[in-house]
Amino acid sequence: MSYTPLIICLMGPTAAGKSDAAIKLTQQLPCEIVSVDSVMVYRGMDIGTAKPSNSERQMVPHHLIDICDPKQVYSAAQFCEDATVVINEIIARQNDKAGEGVHITCLNENGNPFALGNYFLRIKEPLGRFPGWLHKKHFGAKEVLGSEVLGKLDSGGSTHLLWIPPDGRSVGYVGNVPKRPQGATGDVVSSVEVNYRINFDYHGNVIALDDEFNPLTSVSASPNKNTYRPRFVKDLSIVDLKYPPEPGSVVVNIDGKYLTETIIDSPNTDQFFVDHTSSQILLRGRPATAIVEYRPQYVFVNTANPYRIQFYHDQVFGDYTGPLTIGYDALIDLDVHIGFPNTEDFLTKRIALVAQNYLTSRDRHINLLSAEY
Repeated sequence: MSYTPLIICLMGPTAAGKSDAAIKLTQQLPCEIVSVDSVMVYRGMDIGTAKPSNSERQMVPHHLIDICDPKQVYSAAQFCEDATVVINEIIARQNDKAGEGVHITCLNENGNPFALGNYFLRIKEPLGRFPGWLHKKHFGAKEVLGSEVLGKLDSGGSTHLLWIPPDGRSVGYVGNVPKRPQGATGDVVSSVEVNYRINFDYHGNVIALDDEFNPLTSVSASPNKNTYRPRFVKDLSIVDLKYPPEPGSVVVNIDGKYLTETIIDSPNTDQFFVDHTSSQILLRGRPATAIVEYRPQYVFVNTANPYRIQFYHDQVFGDYTGPLTIGYDALIDLDVHIGFPNTEDFLTKRIALVAQNYLTSRDRHINLLSAEY
């Protein structure tokens, strides 16, 4: 059964409630909103235009709002061209059958007691941002598209569906370079707030571009190499780094011997573990000194607030103060509820879906997670 897009047009006089009706429709149908207002296209013209609030625009995607400056000439012909592009993009996202999907299988040591069990899946963003769509095709027949999906596991205790992430431009950040704190000296940190939670892995894979879409400096061009005196906590030694380290750049030498990096936070005596969120290196034992070489990461995620990207301001921006475009890997929650057949008991699991930085790839990727019960 082919996917036939439906375009709903809401028309009426000013202050008739069209915007509220559109938002209510998105709560019942898999919709995105395309503005046809001749004034909302202009940035800064907020008074008397009834533009949707920031919270409303984060809850559901709005298009063709704040897309040009008041000094620019914007015609009805240009609107038709832009609206056609936007509508085709929305249809393509909702009709995307080629992306990687979510595959869920429930097993335990005795086999598969969950075969043919009912499941309920819901995607959501903790602050109420638009989470994208789940797409499920039941047995080659009816297609389901929405933020919630009901179904039944197959005879192997599995199901497969697609997650269509939010549009990358609504996830990413577009604005100006954050202001450098007045009077601050040394390594000054500035920051911006973004719409979606940032994946902590690899510092969120953050990319910042200037007004000509050239990448700004995010990692030091040369490594730092210093001798450190670790501090001891129980049976581990901790090296505190000045900057967050670029993933894969850390080299550790103790007493002339190079250690091997491990992904386990309890390393052996010949290994080291890098805690990127706290800019620390964990070592086994009590070495007096450690020689550490790494490349400093100048763009990183605030560990206390996963919606905030931080910058070592001078290293990243220098004297640049113009427009800023940022892409990053964003997180969306997938709540999974799977029922035992013939009972009212359910298993529950929360999985983090990762929407890859739209500036680095046009592909949609999510992590695959196998869970044992």
